[in-house]
Amino acid sequence: MKISHYLIAAFVALASLAASAQNTVETSPGKVIEVTQEQLSQLVGAVTAPGSWTPVNKRPAIVDFNASWCGPCRKLGVILEKAAKDYAGKIDFYSVDVDHNKSIARQLGISSIPFLLFCPVGQQPQGNMGLISRDELDNIINEYLLKTAP
Repeated sequence: MKISHYLIAAFVALASLAASAQNTVETSPGKVIEVTQEQLSQLVGAVTAPGSWTPVNKRPAIVDFNASWCGPCRKLGVILEKAAKDYAGKIDFYSVDVDHNKSIARQLGISSIPFLLFCPVGQQPQGNMGLISRDELDNIINEYLLKTAP
């Protein structure tokens, strides 16, 4: 009987560890990190009411809203991976799959992908729909995100 109690206790402990691990994200400068809506709200910001964004990011961030079946999204993903390496430690890069996180896409009014959300520290984000070149991305980063960085 005692063994079954220990097994149940061990199972409960492992289940709670697994659940908490799913809600945390290891940030890694130089990489695009895939996040859920909940993780995004903890790391970057959240829609708190229609048209209202509450920023929480400590560093400028770019959030890529995409889907695995989207060709332009995959092309933009390659550009973002390279940019994440180049801006490591200056800008955080995140990826949100809209097929698995429909609610946040709806809340932000994202109706077409790829969609980039540029999130300066302590300010409202700005969005950009569609595939952009690396040069365009660098211009937005330098003119919008890094100029407003603390």
